[in-house]
Amino acid sequence: MIRELNRAVNDPAADGESMLPLRRALADVRDAAKRSADSTIAREERARQMATSAGETMISILIADDEARYVEVSPAVCALTGYSHDELLRMTIWDLTGEERTPQGKRLWRRFLKDGRYEGPYRIQRKSGEIVTIRCSAEAHVAPGLHVSALAPPRLLSAIKK
Repeated sequence: MIRELNRAVNDPAADGESMLPLRRALADVRDAAKRSADSTIAREERARQMATSAGETMISILIADDEARYVEVSPAVCALTGYSHDELLRMTIWDLTGEERTPQGKRLWRRFLKDGRYEGPYRIQRKSGEIVTIRCSAEAHVAPGLHVSALAPPRLLSAIKK
């Protein structure tokens, strides 16, 4: 599974569809959530398993709770944002959205929770203050109270489009 995801992420001719790697990563996370659904593990452990299910890829996986607080992130998120794992777990979605876009972001969050899905561009603010547009594929309610986003960094999008 990890080899397949890496191949899809790194192969620019893999369909020409920039959302394909994100959809595959999201499917891996969904599968991990289903595998752990019947167990008695704590929500934090379930989130950790989901965040690491995509393996060592450039795809960033973020798990947020109903209040938009990050409960787990994959290592790729740290590279993308410049924040450490511990810093990200003390943050909310709004901390990465940037202050000026927070009101719009909160409206989109409520809509996302209602609709259950989001795909498209999203702007995040890195720790350095730099604003970058990433590609996002997200699914709400993957597990009770947990919502998953798969993000592709700009350099991955460029590679896929070539």
